[in-house]
This record gives sequence, C-alpha cells and structure tokens, in this order.
Amino acid sequence: MKITLLLSFIIISLSNSFGQTGYIEVQSEPGLSVYLNNVYKGKTTVELSGYIIQKVTPGKNIIRVEKDGYQSYEDNITVKAGEVFVYVVKPLTKEIVDIIEKEKEFISKNKVESQKGKLIIQSLPSKIYITIPQIENVNDYLKAGEWEMPNIPVGKYDITFTFNETVITKTFEISKNETTNIFVNMLSGEYTSKSLNGYSSLMSEGLAFMKSEKYTAAITKFDAALVIRNNDKEATNQKNIALDEIAWDNAFSLYTIQSFETYLKGSANKKYYSEAHTNIKNKLVKTGEKYANDMDIMNMELFLNKYLSNYPTGGDVVKVKQIMCNAYYRKGNYDAQTKTSYAQKEAVTNYQKAEKFCTNKPDLDNKIKVARRLAARYGRPDRFFYSYAYHPTCKIGFSFGSTNNQTVGVYTTARCNATIFNNSNSNGTVDSKGKVTGGQFEKWGNDWRFKNEKRTGTFELLAGITKKIAHPLSIYSGIGFSYNSEAWKMAIYDNLGDYYNTYWVASEVSNTYFAFETGLIMDLNGFHLRTGIATNNFQDARLTVGIGISVQR
Repeated sequence: MKITLLLSFIIISLSNSFGQTGYIEVQSEPGLSVYLNNVYKGKTTVELSGYIIQKVTPGKNIIRVEKDGYQSYEDNITVKAGEVFVYVVKPLTKEIVDIIEKEKEFISKNKVESQKGKLIIQSLPSKIYITIPQIENVNDYLKAGEWEMPNIPVGKYDITFTFNETVITKTFEISKNETTNIFVNMLSGEYTSKSLNGYSSLMSEGLAFMKSEKYTAAITKFDAALVIRNNDKEATNQKNIALDEIAWDNAFSLYTIQSFETYLKGSANKKYYSEAHTNIKNKLVKTGEKYANDMDIMNMELFLNKYLSNYPTGGDVVKVKQIMCNAYYRKGNYDAQTKTSYAQKEAVTNYQKAEKFCTNKPDLDNKIKVARRLAARYGRPDRFFYSYAYHPTCKIGFSFGSTNNQTVGVYTTARCNATIFNNSNSNGTVDSKGKVTGGQFEKWGNDWRFKNEKRTGTFELLAGITKKIAHPLSIYSGIGFSYNSEAWKMAIYDNLGDYYNTYWVASEVSNTYFAFETGLIMDLNGFHLRTGIATNNFQDARLTVGIGISVQR
C-alpha cells in the first residue's frame, strides 16, 4: 500500500512538472502535525512515511512540525514550480521545564525557548552512529554527512560515536544562542568540540542593518557569521540580498542603460529584474528617439535596433518602427538635396531602410529611382581632353582642357594658318600705297610692282570654360584675341629696269581683334567631339569643329 501511494504521487508530480505549483514530501515518523505558513495541513502517516503537501506556492515557505510533549520545529524552505521538495524531519527533543518554574505561570514560553542552542556534528567517515541519551530519538542514529540539530536546551550532554568496532564517548555543552561544532575522527580518535560564539548575534545585527537599509554594514556582519559557519545558507542568502540591494542602488543612481545591464549581469538575486528591464527599454527608446530627431542615424540604430533585438514583443515596438521610418525618410530627403554621388547613394540607402519600417510612404519607390539616377550622374568622373581644332581660316589648331561632372572646367584653344609663318620682313615692308622700304633689294632701289594679290596670316589664342549640361554634352565658351598680318604679292626689278622675281612682302599694317567662340562638346567614353561658332569683333561667324580624345582625371 505504501509503495503504491508513493508511485502514484511520483507519477502525479512528474505529470505536473511544468505546472505553476510545487510539492513538499515530509519524511518523518507518524503522528506529527504539519503546518505550512502557519496553516495546518495534516498529520504524518505510516503509509506515506510522512505527509505530502500539494499545490505549494513557489518561493519561500515556512514549515513547522509539532508533537505533544516535544518541542516544535520550524524551518524556512524554498520550493520551485514543478519541484518535489523532500523535507526530512530531524529528531524532536522533549520539552524541558524546570519544576520550580512550572508553578510560575507568568514565565512565557518564549523565555524558555530562548535558552537554546544548536549542535553540528561532522565526522570521518561521514556515516557513523551517534547516541545522545538526553535527546529523544537519537539512539544509535545513523548520521550521513554533516548532522545538525537546532533548538537544543542549554546544558551538558553525553554523546557516543560508533563506527564498526570503534566506540568514542564524550561530553559536550550547549550554550545559549550559540552553535556547538563537534568533529570526530573515528579512524584516529581525534575529537574536537567548540562553541561558535556570536553567530546568532551577528545574524541579528545584520538583519537589523538590513531593516534600516544599511546594506554595507549588514554584509560585514554576514561575512563575520560566515567565518563562524562556513557556507551557512541563511548568512549567504542574506548577504546576497544585501549585495543585490547595493547593486540596484548603484544602477539606479547612475540610471543608464549600462548600469542596469551591469545589475542584470552581476546580481545573483535580481530582485529588481523586471524594473531593470523596464528602465532599459525606456532608455533605449528615449535615447534612440533623441538621436533620430537629430538625424544621427548611426546612434539611433545602435539604440533602437537593440530594443527590437532584445525586446521583439515589447510594448513600444510599433513606436520604435515609426521613429526609424520617419528618421530614415527625413535623412534620405536631406541627402537627396546634395548634388554628389555619395549623398545620392546615402539617400538610396536610407530610403531602402525606410521601406522596412514604413507603411505610409508610397513615394519611396520613386525617390529611390531618382536618387539612383542622380548617383550615377553625379558619380561620373571629370575628364581631360586634347583635340584638333579646325577653323576655316585657321586650319592649324589644337584645344585642351577639362570637362567636369559637377564643377566648371577650363580649356585653351590656339590656332593659325600657314601664312602666318611665311609673312617675313626679309623683303622689307610695303605701305598702303605699295611703296616698299628696307629689305634685301634696297640697293636696287626697291623697284617693286604690286601684282594685285594679297594674303593674310592669322593667329588666334582663346581661353574659356566648360560646363556639363547633360551627359554626355557640355557647353564651352571662350574669349581671346586674333592677330592678323597682311602680305602683298610684289615683283622686283633691278636697277636696269629688268624683271627679276616675284615675292610676298609684309605689309606694315597688322591688326588685332577681339575673338570669341562657343559651342558643344560631346564626350563618349574617351572619344571627344566638338562643334561651334567663332567670331572676330562679332562681325562674322565661322563654323569650328574638333575631334580628339579624353581621359579620366
């Protein structure tokens, strides 16, 4: 029957292991009254070797067992959801009341109970038998590991240790509010007993500091208690609570994302877990929104993407996405106003990011197309060109300069005709009446006779600017001067009047005019073409053309 009940309980426990409550299996002799959080639950039975408490609220609970004629025992336990917490009841001690004091009814039970201490026994090996005649149920009791019994009345006690054939008998003393720690080595016969003085008072002082929120002072007391009792659960737990409070105070005083994250990473208890996450979420949204308003996209993404990553179901997800939508959209519009390839590419990037978050921006597709086209346009490189420049009266010419994608370029054109190189003064100069002076035939008397033919040598030099209007076209305009020198065709006769030869004689009159030209340049991936008009003193206009090459600057 007992086995059947235990198996049934285990099956029930496992089937509800993921539930919201826990279970407590009290293991003890029958007939003990069991209380949980001061609420009576029932009595232990032979069939269950104790009692089972179901539907226990997870967390800290207070369990108490009572038996008539014995001192009640109370303990703090922590139950987890879906856990079966096994609680082994330690041997109870009989109530000891002084016969003389029994007649004095004004003595409270609390005063009697305060005259108690605790016993801790450690041994080598860990499993031995112990007997304490003055304590009920401690007769050939098999101890495994560290054995602890609280609430022992003060006084002297006899104790016997048994291991195989080895028997050691000693006497120990329990003092008020102190712990007596006994160690016995059954192999060597070593025995030590010492009273751990001050543990209770240190714990009381530490708890008092906790109530007044003096956590650093409380930790000092709990550390001292842990020196007396290594790995004491209560002292360790209270210390951790105090450390958690200090960590939270530090985090809250700084009130930064990093301080709350440090609290969550470092604190063991994490009492303020939910509040820390709430503060982190609020700070992420608030800080990210501030950077969004300043169009600081990089920092905005740092905070808001972190929110979306860490809190995908957070209450501000919709708000965060709208903030990012508006920020990307505004930044894209801002970049689109700058006439550089880089800015247009940034605009495309921000518009594309906006598409991921925006549900109310139907013009995004068109904006992306425009920005891509402008990025290509503004991204074309500046080019340097060199070309042959033809003019009807100046067939020898060249032009070189630059056509820039965004800025104004500059160029220079120089041209002339062959006549300019043949009009020398070696034969003298002729005036407007046909009279020649100077030259190599001056000794013959300069008998020159005009042959009714003239020619003009021309040299022009211009400088100007270029400006791209639409790929691949640019306009050019330049100004400069046009130098013109005239030569007459003349026949020379010797001093006897005989014809000798015919020469071109430079005229003593030369002219310089204002020169202007304008036209279009077409540059197709290194192939350079140009055409336009040129004029001197704006009196006539001549067609000019050019062909050449260009290279990327």
